Amino acid sequence: MLQKYEKSHTVLMARLYIIMSFTIMSVNNTLFKHSKASVFQIANERAIIMIVINTLFYPGSLYLPTQYKALLYQGIAFAVSNPLFFLGIRRLTLAEGVIISQTNTIWSQFLAVCILNEKLKKSTLIEIGLSMFGIYLITKPPIDGFNNSPEHLMGCLLALGSSIFQALSFVTIKLLDGKDGKVHPIVIGQYFQVPLAIISAFCYIYFPYTKIYNIHHLFSISGMVICTYSYTFLQYKAMQMVSFSQLAPFTFVIVIDSLLQDLIVFQNIPSLSSIIGGLIIISSMFLAIYSK
Repeated sequence: MLQKYEKSHTVLMARLYIIMSFTIMSVNNTLFKHSKASVFQIANERAIIMIVINTLFYPGSLYLPTQYKALLYQGIAFAVSNPLFFLGIRRLTLAEGVIISQTNTIWSQFLAVCILNEKLKKSTLIEIGLSMFGIYLITKPPIDGFNNSPEHLMGCLLALGSSIFQALSFVTIKLLDGKDGKVHPIVIGQYFQVPLAIISAFCYIYFPYTKIYNIHHLFSISGMVICTYSYTFLQYKAMQMVSFSQLAPFTFVIVIDSLLQDLIVFQNIPSLSSIIGGLIIISSMFLAIYSK
């Protein structure tokens, strides 16, 4: 029944799947921000759990394709991006962190020029300029009088760093030349989880923290594992059905979800300058999508 409906309403169903995917991703971010455990503890434990599950239920995730270097590069870049984002949203509102991290759409175009030798478009420079101005408005002392702090500025820089590394991950995956056919998303995920487990373990050595083990932590970790598998599956399914250009505008649902969860869960009301900065960044991302 569902497959029949997918065939007759392919674009509609693909868009519905991508909206569901980014809504679940937003829930995952909320679970993380709400957790009292260290960023590195959560990253390490979630990575190890997912490596074990992937290995048990999909043994093929351990194989080395001929293009393993490209997979490894994208995995390391994403493994760096992930903790940076979560360190960022611990210092920001959820919506601020998500809006800044979503600029990966723009940075991926810029990095494609450097890595893939694609042509630099004037529109890309405009998009980067608009994004940086939007981020400046979010980081500056808000025009409604709210007192900013160095911690808030650090959060913005961490979220921006996360966005750039995430864009690097997207670009390096394009180095796959197709010799191995379509690489299964669980294989791609495994090449991300293994570096993440190693990086987060080393961070514990250099940045010691008190580990937390209680019912709340168990609920958070379990929820994040379920969310990660769910949104990854839905994204993969949607992208198999239609081109990404038909889905890209609907990924911004995560910004709306994050704003709602900020208000409902964390009782955070965004400042006026953050709202203006966010709207400018979203406008630049729409420009990036439609200028391709």
